[in-house]
Amino acid sequence: MLITHGEYDEIQRRLDGLHEHGTDQWLASEPQGDLRDAATRDAWMAEREEFFEKEGPIPGPRHAREKLASLKGRYAGERIFVLGNGPSLNQTALHQLEDEFTFAVNRIYLMFERLCWQPTFYTTVDWRVAPDCFEEINALSGTQHFFPERFRGLLRDGDDVAWFCNQPSQHPHENGFATDASLGIRGAGSVTGAAIQLAWHMGFDPIYLIGCDVTYSIPGTVIQEGPDKFETGVSLYLTSTQDDDANHFDKRYFGAGKRWHDPNVKRMIQGFQQCQDAAVRHGRTIKNATVGGNLEVFPRVDFRDLFVEHSQKSPHPSPASVVVATAAATGEGLVVDIGTGSGDHMAPFAALGWEVRGYEPSVERRRQIRERIPAEWNVIIDPRAIDGSSGSRDAFTAMSGGISLAPMTDDSEPSALVDAAEPLVALEVYEDRTPDVLIVDATPWEMEVIRAWPFDTTRPRFVLVELDDAVTPRFGFDRMSLARHLESLGYAVAAFDGSTMVPLDAEADRLGGRIVLVAAGEGVLSDEVVATGLAAYRLLDNSLHVASRRGEPSAEVDPNLATIEELSEELRGLRSTTSWKLGSGIVQALAKIRRLVRVPGRIVRRALGRLRR
Repeated sequence: MLITHGEYDEIQRRLDGLHEHGTDQWLASEPQGDLRDAATRDAWMAEREEFFEKEGPIPGPRHAREKLASLKGRYAGERIFVLGNGPSLNQTALHQLEDEFTFAVNRIYLMFERLCWQPTFYTTVDWRVAPDCFEEINALSGTQHFFPERFRGLLRDGDDVAWFCNQPSQHPHENGFATDASLGIRGAGSVTGAAIQLAWHMGFDPIYLIGCDVTYSIPGTVIQEGPDKFETGVSLYLTSTQDDDANHFDKRYFGAGKRWHDPNVKRMIQGFQQCQDAAVRHGRTIKNATVGGNLEVFPRVDFRDLFVEHSQKSPHPSPASVVVATAAATGEGLVVDIGTGSGDHMAPFAALGWEVRGYEPSVERRRQIRERIPAEWNVIIDPRAIDGSSGSRDAFTAMSGGISLAPMTDDSEPSALVDAAEPLVALEVYEDRTPDVLIVDATPWEMEVIRAWPFDTTRPRFVLVELDDAVTPRFGFDRMSLARHLESLGYAVAAFDGSTMVPLDAEADRLGGRIVLVAAGEGVLSDEVVATGLAAYRLLDNSLHVASRRGEPSAEVDPNLATIEELSEELRGLRSTTSWKLGSGIVQALAKIRRLVRVPGRIVRRALGRLRR
């Protein structure tokens, strides 16, 4: 049973007798010594843990309960995302949560450098995690914190902190879930269970879980001590000796020197079942939106299905990117897009089902991406810039309206402060995977990015770079010097001006300054492949022009149809070649983009029908 108000008063009187200054003063007292000293901290926490084991759950002072009570039902009817910290977070499009309510736990702050938002709410409950990480936790700001009463004196207090009574874990029963946090939070096998109860208390419905993989393995490098309390074959007390944590989104999570408990997956599942039983009993909704994992207690929902498009304007794939997608000739792959902008270069790859990791420090550009990129595409946006070294950088407004790491004019003033990561740091999340395609559109910083990229160990099959020769010379390079650098790395380089392949040495004035360089292996960008890709692009481009009109064309025969049929015939002419198959696949994939902008269906249907004959 959870503690009632009457029981609280009885406990309070009993503890007032035990402690001369009263319960709340004793709980808030700090140890004699420096908390940064591990031995001092361990002795203090051992005393605390022993006390709570003996005395049971200790409610906080009345004002703390009243603060919790004031939050009850405050967000009734709003949805919230509760984050576990499993490795699947690395496969989740977390940029979609920038304008959502979120509840995070424990060492989620290791993810902050990759997020364009901070969680709305935060909690931690573990006897080993909180003491080990108390300085990092106390430094967090911009979030509403919920801390257990047992950590008073260790974790900071403040206007952004609410204290709750945490009760020991026990097997599920009808009262094993707290609907009123001011009377205590039931232990639910994991910190995520506590977060669910606190979110429930605040009225959130539905509650979606992400990063709840419930898949654990104990590395052989971990020191195990103490009893096998849960009869899992694992000792209760664990200490990591290396940064090799495969159970969380970051290998440093329980990395070298970090202490943790046997995760006891069986008890974790039981705790989640407590939460689901409560949801069924009270007519509330908790769903699991985790990418993969083993948590099957809750109904599943695809994370991508929870987001709808807010704009009818879709990305307009660039001709060069369609050519590269045609040449890539693979059913799946990984694209790294540095300076994602509005998503035009990566669009054909995403439409084909590839995984895309974009880096875009501009808030406005990220908003455009969220509005324009279909949620079902496998796209994850990182808010960092990519540079030769990691750290904070002054950023300047680019002529395109985005963000640049360099001033565009001599009198440019910094307009923002952004986080930057060197490529090797950014690539850690991919582990041993090498991107198939590297896209760089970071005017005027393209050369710096290319120079910083570790081509000796991580060599993409294709490199696509957009640059502006009207801007780059003042930064010491142009298309020719960048092309020569890519050639020195063993690539063959082609240049595209709009939907036309042009000689590398064509005059910049004639081309208008902007140019796209595509680097690939020798012979990969054959005339046939380029012709196929550009024909596929023109077919799509005509479809998009039709889409720009309001409503369906009234004429019996659409004026653009002839052009589209001609392009289809052009592709059909390559039917006996591998390139025709690629072009056909590209067109069909890009037709998905057409559907997003409501191109009259008969146009693309007829074009695709001709391709299939």
